[in-house]
Amino acid sequence: AEQGQKWGWGSGTSFACYALGVAGLALFILAEHRMGDNALIPLRFFQNRVFSLTSIVGVLVGMGLFGGISVLPLYLQIVRGVSPTESGLLLIPLTAGLMVGAIISGQLISRTGRYKIFPIVGSAVCVVGLVLMSFIGADTPLWQTDLYGALFGLGIGNIMQPITLATQNAMPARDIGVATSSATFFRQMGGTLGVAVFLSVLFSTAGGNIAHAYKNAAKSPSFLALKTDPSITNVAGNKPLLGLLNGQKLSSSSLNDTSFLKHADKRLAHPFFVGFSNSMDVIFLLAAVVMLIGFLVLLAVQEIPLRTMSGIQAQQQDAQDALARNAAAAALEDGQDAEASGSPGVEATPT
Repeated sequence: AEQGQKWGWGSGTSFACYALGVAGLALFILAEHRMGDNALIPLRFFQNRVFSLTSIVGVLVGMGLFGGISVLPLYLQIVRGVSPTESGLLLIPLTAGLMVGAIISGQLISRTGRYKIFPIVGSAVCVVGLVLMSFIGADTPLWQTDLYGALFGLGIGNIMQPITLATQNAMPARDIGVATSSATFFRQMGGTLGVAVFLSVLFSTAGGNIAHAYKNAAKSPSFLALKTDPSITNVAGNKPLLGLLNGQKLSSSSLNDTSFLKHADKRLAHPFFVGFSNSMDVIFLLAAVVMLIGFLVLLAVQEIPLRTMSGIQAQQQDAQDALARNAAAAALEDGQDAEASGSPGVEATPT
């Protein structure tokens, strides 16, 4: 995913990586099957429909969350010219939305015992938030960006904890720990995949979109006048942008290191920001599609009534029930043996 833009997605090297990934996954499944209950993720877990579906949702949510979040700081630093620290502070509304969504859903679940509705509504809110974020451009006010980010975070907050709860509630008490860590693992895998793929798509399309933006800008006489302005042509930071204005392709080094934009003339750099924002909008739409798929998968998740006891209590109860069943089975077997031998057996009292 990282090298695809250099190698080409259909190159032999890329297909070798695809094949290697499929082979690695097949070997992993084979190893897990051989290990049985001692596996990192016992394959019998996937016989549980809720676990299987929430695992898929976890991957999709991870892709949408981390793939979308990874783009916003780049937009804030490259297009809006803020520092890395400032871009982190500008993500606080998104984080606040996530926290508020998690708190509200947790409180309502504890009061009502219903949890399925929250990730469904949350994924729908995420889709709306990501579609709105796809309209973010070079001149979009920061308050608007923060508002869309807060909406996206609110949706994520209503998904992450409830689907973990659904996984825990659907599994036997002895498997809750492994099921919980597995749910986190799938979400992290989705996040890793989302960041790698989405950023690769971003930088694969950014060069073409930026060149197209300069081509459109060059039609303006006022913009073309910048080419002969000594205050523009004599500034080192403007040279890469003047090359774009003259029809040159954007070099990969200019995308990897955009520090020259800080010293460039803002008028000359504006098409660069427009082209980069257009590429970023594609990422938000891709993330919206991913979250929409998650919404559809969540509709198929069965809502099982919540347990009325803790995991430890449930495990203790399961152990007691198992002992009672074993005792009853042993007593029944003794009675059958005594009847078969013709000797009076001791009547067993069921436990």
